[in-house]
Amino acid sequence: MLPSPYPPVIGDLAATTNLPVLTFVKPVNGPAANMSLLCGESGSVPGGSSSHNIFIASPLPPMKSLAIEASSSCTTNFLLVRSTLRILPCHPGMDCLSILIYHFYLRRVARFGDIAFKLTMPPRAMIVSITPELALDGSKNYAGGLGVLEGDKFYAAARLGVPYTVITLLYDRGYVEYTEQNGQLEPTEEDQSNFIKRLELFRTCWTTVGGEEVEVAFYLYRLNTATAVFVKPLRPAWAAQATERLYIERTELERFRKYIILAKAALRYIEKFIGWDRVKYVDLQEAYTALVPLLKPDPRYRLVVHTPAPWGHPTFPSRFFRQELGFDLAMNPVVLTELGLAASSEGVVVSKKMVHFAARTFPHHAHKIKAVTNAVEIPRWQHPAVADVKGPEELKAARARVKEEALRALGVRTDRPVIVWARRLTSYKRPHYMVQLIEEVNTDLFFILGGRAHPNDEYGRRIMAEFKRLAATRPNVLYIPSLYVEDMRKIIWAADIFTFTPFSGWEASGTSFMKAGINGVPSVASRDGAVVEVVRDRYNGWLFGEDRTELVSPDTPDIDEREYAEFKQKVNEALDALADGSYWEVAFNAYKTFREYYSMERLFKEYGYL
Repeated sequence: MLPSPYPPVIGDLAATTNLPVLTFVKPVNGPAANMSLLCGESGSVPGGSSSHNIFIASPLPPMKSLAIEASSSCTTNFLLVRSTLRILPCHPGMDCLSILIYHFYLRRVARFGDIAFKLTMPPRAMIVSITPELALDGSKNYAGGLGVLEGDKFYAAARLGVPYTVITLLYDRGYVEYTEQNGQLEPTEEDQSNFIKRLELFRTCWTTVGGEEVEVAFYLYRLNTATAVFVKPLRPAWAAQATERLYIERTELERFRKYIILAKAALRYIEKFIGWDRVKYVDLQEAYTALVPLLKPDPRYRLVVHTPAPWGHPTFPSRFFRQELGFDLAMNPVVLTELGLAASSEGVVVSKKMVHFAARTFPHHAHKIKAVTNAVEIPRWQHPAVADVKGPEELKAARARVKEEALRALGVRTDRPVIVWARRLTSYKRPHYMVQLIEEVNTDLFFILGGRAHPNDEYGRRIMAEFKRLAATRPNVLYIPSLYVEDMRKIIWAADIFTFTPFSGWEASGTSFMKAGINGVPSVASRDGAVVEVVRDRYNGWLFGEDRTELVSPDTPDIDEREYAEFKQKVNEALDALADGSYWEVAFNAYKTFREYYSMERLFKEYGYL
C-alpha cells in the first residue's frame, strides 16, 4: 500500500451524500514526490478540458458514483463538473481504484506532483460476530473448528474490505495442551503470552455480573477493515478466573457467568464503539452466545448453529436466569439453542444436510432456519506453489515441491505415500479407524496423525494414548497432539490422501477436507456434513458409508464395522490410483471444484456480507 499522510475521515459531504468523497489537498508532510505516485498522466478530453487517472492504492469497494470536494487549502483552483469511475489494471498484488475525472480545468499552471488526493468513504454497515473462540495466527484462543472458521472469516473480511468486528473472550491460559509426563500425555494450560503482546489495549468499561461490578478490558487486533475484540475481565478475581481458559470451568455457575460476561461486554462494545445505527447483522456463533439477545432484543440477530450433536445445545438451570437477569423462564433447564432461535430473526446452519436435522430438533423454528455451508479462507490455507495450476501434470509437479518442503518442516524423511487424519479427538469423528488401519496395513505408507481431546473426554484421551503408542513403536507414524493452525497447514501440505471419517449425521459441516482439497489433496470421506454437497466418488475424492438422515448413536458396532471395511477399501482404491497415475485427475478435480464452492467469497455473499 502506498504511504499517505491523510487518514480516512468521514467528512460532511460523505455523510450528507452517502457517497465517497475525493478531496484535493496540498500535502502538508512527506515529500511531494511520494504524493505524485498517486497521480497518473494528464491528457486531453473533448471540449478542451483535461483528464487525470488517479490511482488510489488501497483496497476499496466497487463504487458507482463519486462526490467531489475541493479543499480550501489547495493553492490551485479547480472547476469540477462531473465525474465517472472505471477500473483499470494495476500493479500485481496491489488493489487499485482508477478514477477518471472529466472537466478538470486548471486555471493556472501547477506541477501535478504537488497535489495529493484523499478519498473519504461514507459510513458502511458493520458485520458483528460474537463467538466463544477465535483462531488468529499465533493465538491459542480456540479449541477446534469453530475458532478456526471464525479466524478465516476475519482474514477474509480484511482481504475483501468488509467492515467486520468479531468479539470473543481472551483466555490467558488458552484451552489445553498435552505434554508427556512419566510416559503419559497429560493436559496442562496453554501459554499465549506472545500473542497477547501483539494486541492493543483499547478501552476498559464496567458491567454488572452476579450482583458485582466487573471491569473488563477490550484488546484489539486490527487488519484493514476487520477488527478482533478480545474481552478480558480485570476484576474482581472470580471474574478473571472464570475466563482464564476456554471450555474449562470449575462449576456450572462459573460457566454461566463466563458467557454472561461475554454477552454484556459485547453489547457494551457495540453501543460505545460501533453504534447500533452502523450494524447490519449480529451473528451469534453457537448457543453460548444466545444470552446476548436476552439483554438487548433486536431484529438483527442471527444464531449460527455449528453442531447437530447434543452438546451443541447446552443447558443452564432456570434459577441462573432468575438470579442474574430477573427472568422467570418457562423451561427448566433452559436450552440455549432454543433461546437463541426464539430471540433471533434467523437460524443459520453450516451445511445443507444440517437443515434437516435442525428442523427435526426445533420444528417450531423450521421456518427461520437456512443453510450457509462453511468455507475456508483460501489464501490462508493454500500453498502458494499450487495457486492457479492449470492441469493435473502441473499440479503433480507443484505438489511434489510442496510435500517435500512440508515434510522437512515436520522433521519427516520419507518417500512413501502419506495418509493424514487430523482434527479434534472425539468419538463421532471415529479416530479409531486410523488405529485399526495402521495396525492392518503394511509399512509402505507413512501416517500423520493430529489432534487433542477435551480433558474430560475419556474416549478421546484413550485414542490419544493409542496414537502416542503407534508413533512410539512404528517408524512410519507421526503424531502431533496439540494441533495448531500453523501445524495443520504443514500436515495438509504433506498429505497425499486426507481422511475424513465422522459418523454420518453427526458432523455439521467439517472444513479440514476443504483445506486439503484446495491444495489438490483429495479425501477419503464419509458421506456427512458439507462433503455431500461437492464430493463425488472417484471424481474429486472417494466416498464411503451411508448418507444418514437420522441421528443414530455413533456407538452402533454393526454400522461402525461395516463402514470401516468400506473405508479401508476406499483407502486402497486411492492408493491404487496414486500408483497408476489416475489419482492426479481426481486431485485436480478436487482442486477445481473446492476452490470455487468452498471459498469465503461464496460464503460472504450467502451471509449478506457482500
